[in-house]
Amino acid sequence: MKQKSFLFNLVLCFLFGAAMILPQDQTDPVEITVTVENNFDGGGLAKVGVDVPPIQVNCPYTTKIKVGQTLNLEAIENQTPDGYTWIWNTTQSGKKSNWSKLFISVSNTPFVYTKATSVVVKKTDDGAIFVSNQTKICNLSFQGSLNGATAPAKISFNGTQYNLPATIQALYGSENTVQGVTQELNHISFALTSWSDGGALSKTINTSQHQSYTAVFKGTAIWSETERGIGHYAFISSDYGEYVKLNWNEHPNSNVAYKVVCDGTVGGRPYNYTKTINHGTTTYTDPILISVKDATLDNRVTYNVYPLYVPDNTINQSLTGSEVVLVEVCKQAAKNTNQNAVVTQYAVANYPNPFNPTTVVNYQVPQAGRVTLKVYDIMGREIATLVDENKEAGSYNVNFSMDKYRLSSGVYFCRMIAGKTMITNKMILSK
Repeated sequence: MKQKSFLFNLVLCFLFGAAMILPQDQTDPVEITVTVENNFDGGGLAKVGVDVPPIQVNCPYTTKIKVGQTLNLEAIENQTPDGYTWIWNTTQSGKKSNWSKLFISVSNTPFVYTKATSVVVKKTDDGAIFVSNQTKICNLSFQGSLNGATAPAKISFNGTQYNLPATIQALYGSENTVQGVTQELNHISFALTSWSDGGALSKTINTSQHQSYTAVFKGTAIWSETERGIGHYAFISSDYGEYVKLNWNEHPNSNVAYKVVCDGTVGGRPYNYTKTINHGTTTYTDPILISVKDATLDNRVTYNVYPLYVPDNTINQSLTGSEVVLVEVCKQAAKNTNQNAVVTQYAVANYPNPFNPTTVVNYQVPQAGRVTLKVYDIMGREIATLVDENKEAGSYNVNFSMDKYRLSSGVYFCRMIAGKTMITNKMILSK
């Protein structure tokens, strides 16, 4: 009987003892520490709740939680802690926003890509940092204008056109393509010529921060041969024996001037210059050369008129329609002429050479200043002073006739002194 009583008491002890231990394990689980923060320097806001809907907290936020409880998390986007707006990025392939779990000695490992999530914590989560990894938005600012036009300049950003100035938002780490949009406005073609930071005209921007860019556009006048009125027998209007005269039609854009370009040889010597004609004038007469029916290859000059877009100082020299003219120097061209040419060097020459009885002395000076032009015989005696005055930079000519000085056949020298430059040209009088 005593043995049965002992066994019964042993069973009761076992049963009551087990009952007392089990509730103690369930009501007092292991407590751990976790932290919640954002990837922008750990600061900002987030929503956190333990077994309850999350509420807004300041980050970094550290809390105690028991193993088996649910940690409810929700990211808060559109925060601006550092001058950038941070968002929950769901579109950028390979760079989408996520929640990750970080341990001090272990790399940051994403575990979910939804803005709101729940985690049943484990004992191994002790010391974990749950990070809301968001993406910042960068502002890309673009400037640019069209000189002489009221319409805005345009760019194409990833295939979408924007009027300038424009600020375009781009995700950090995104790769974007931007290029200028060519526009034709009032017979002017505006095209991108450079970027403020250099590089290719079609620019690839790997976005990492706020950035400003300036697009430089330049206009080029559009002018067809028909619109110019330039063509065979239409451009050169002078008759044989008259000064070479050029005619063209007015360009429809009032910001366009004209660049007359002359290039050729006269008497075997180079004869070339450029002259700018203002808008409103559609004719130009060469001050020295006359048109002739027949001439040698040494007396051929090519003329052309190119449109000059004044606001950008651009010349459209891709146009055709130039005219080749057979010429000779007019022997009656006694009047000094400043051709307003683009002169880059000092020069003096006469044509014809040999001469009898008159020759035209052509000279050019690249800088304004005092110019003297004198004729000497072979013994060095001064025969005549043709020029002794101040001159602007340009090309000039003056007549010299032997009749006035009763010269004999022989060699003479024409010497020009301009500033510190002296040039001597040999002339031959042949009766």
